[in-house]
Amino acid sequence: MKKQTIKRAIRAHKMDMARKRKLMLTLFLVVFGLFAGTALAAAAFDTTLLPDALTVSGGTVLAGSMALIGDIEDTSDKDAAGGQIAYQVWLVHLSQVDQNVPFPKPNANREVGTIPLKTGEVMYNFEAHDIPTDDGKSEKGDFTTSNTNTFVIQMSGNRDKLLNFMEEFTGGKFVIIYRECESDNYFVMGNPCKPMILKTSERANNKEKRSLTFTFENTTWRQPYKYVGAIVRSEPVSLAADTDTLAIVANNDRYILPNGTTEAVPVTKVSGLTDSDKGRTITVTGAGSDNAATIEDGAAFVLEGGATWTAKTGSSITFRVLDPTRLIEVSGTRVQTA
Repeated sequence: MKKQTIKRAIRAHKMDMARKRKLMLTLFLVVFGLFAGTALAAAAFDTTLLPDALTVSGGTVLAGSMALIGDIEDTSDKDAAGGQIAYQVWLVHLSQVDQNVPFPKPNANREVGTIPLKTGEVMYNFEAHDIPTDDGKSEKGDFTTSNTNTFVIQMSGNRDKLLNFMEEFTGGKFVIIYRECESDNYFVMGNPCKPMILKTSERANNKEKRSLTFTFENTTWRQPYKYVGAIVRSEPVSLAADTDTLAIVANNDRYILPNGTTEAVPVTKVSGLTDSDKGRTITVTGAGSDNAATIEDGAAFVLEGGATWTAKTGSSITFRVLDPTRLIEVSGTRVQTA
């Protein structure tokens, strides 16, 4: 009897443990499903959350998303060589950014439009003495992945402007634009939510060199995007009310369309461009209300999906010059207020 009792007790214990393991597995799957479902649902409405959703949901979705990446071939030594960053860098402090206007989001081609600045603000150029450094690192931890972007610029001399910058802006938050050497490609790092922070400012004044080195850093999975917007060096051109022509001038890539005097007038023409302007980007900002001007799809303007843009206050749109008579909308740069 004792042996049978012991055997029954052992069987009962094993069954109890099996039920507990099953219950724990079920609970894990439920919790996992809740987190993964929430992350993927959020990503469905905001594609900028997709990498976070992939981190939460695991390898199954990641494998499916590889179709968005496709094959990646090798490149020539020209593309692989270092030193491709030009010496030109523009540092935009967050205090200069008009945060009442939506910050441009990257499109499918990783392009970002013009950064909206407050009235009277411009972008200031820092000409480096040596080629800047742009590095990024992603590292898998025990629970999640950490990402760090670092940008280093070395300026020559111990000049007053540099010393003032070191005193006033170490710890400051910036959006950084820099140019690729020997090309028309520009790149942007940082945004109002995840700015590049001036982590360290290092001054050297010795027999080896006299310089200041500025190191910027942020922690985000976002890597540099292509900047197709304007390098803002002057106030935008305010077009005449009721004009039907976007009159382009030299050395200015920003234009304001005011409210019409008695009615909404469509802009159907473009002027002032030459063959040398091909590839130039033009940003138009609205300042209209009841008689806001419009830009419609047609001979002069190629609009995404053929959708008309209305120059209401707070609205903006960026075009790329196709030829002297036509502008094509840069996908993802349109901001349309009600």
